[in-house]
Amino acid sequence: MSRRSGDASNIIKFPIGRAVREHRIGPLLGATPEEAIEQSLVSMRRAITTLRLQHSTQILASDRARRKRTPEQQARLVEQNMRRIYAREEEDRAAEAAAAPPPNAGTRRALRELIDKWDAEAGGDGDSAA
Repeated sequence: MSRRSGDASNIIKFPIGRAVREHRIGPLLGATPEEAIEQSLVSMRRAITTLRLQHSTQILASDRARRKRTPEQQARLVEQNMRRIYAREEEDRAAEAAAAPPPNAGTRRALRELIDKWDAEAGGDGDSAA
């Protein structure tokens, strides 16, 4: 069976175990497109069932490992997790700072002058709260 490049629109991919299996939609050994689609649906249902079983197994394994941890191991895992959280927060702060730098001294001075001008036009002294 040869593969044609650019013919990905008629391929259905889904994971089973650790491999990705492909089911080609189209004439499969004389099958009609409807039969091929029906067969791929059956295969996908089986794959979903397998993934659900794998998910349950992973949850059970994770629970078993968590129960076996010592308090020191748990504290170390919490510390590593907090370090990751703090690192992400720092990255977010750095991205925000880079995206919107604070106004420089000239801009702040111009804004103060503009606000003072507006306050003078409005008849306020600039110290009263609105």
